Amino acid sequence: MRNVKTVLAVLFAAVALVAAHSSGSRAAASVAGREPAPGTVRASVWGAVTRPGQYRLAGAPDVLELMSAAGGPSADADLGRVLLIREVDGSRHRLDIGRFADAEPLFLVSGDVLIVPEHFWRKVQRSLPLVTTLVTLANLAVTITLLAR
Repeated sequence: MRNVKTVLAVLFAAVALVAAHSSGSRAAASVAGREPAPGTVRASVWGAVTRPGQYRLAGAPDVLELMSAAGGPSADADLGRVLLIREVDGSRHRLDIGRFADAEPLFLVSGDVLIVPEHFWRKVQRSLPLVTTLVTLANLAVTITLLAR
């Protein structure tokens, strides 16, 4: 289910990029540093957060405010591999949210998509019961086949 959400977020970003490009809108904003003009910013966050979705944030929100609006990261979140996709120029930026405490704020612009991936080992851990069951069934099938000879 999370993979579907990630694919949808990337598709949404691509559609939004095409729409912005065809309308001639080319708002410039750096990834870090320059603060965007105050107002309402529309940004999305998908993946391993409590409440993924699209949010409208007032003022000049940063990445941490968007994460907070989404209820924070889930227990499965890999905060070292967060992806920020900029609609205005199609750029992609890998972020390490864990290092943001000492860093300059990363301000959002309308159309930004933040994708918080699930930690790899959590996926493995969740799939172990299924793998164990399949191996047990395969072992049972081999044993029955050998005994039937």
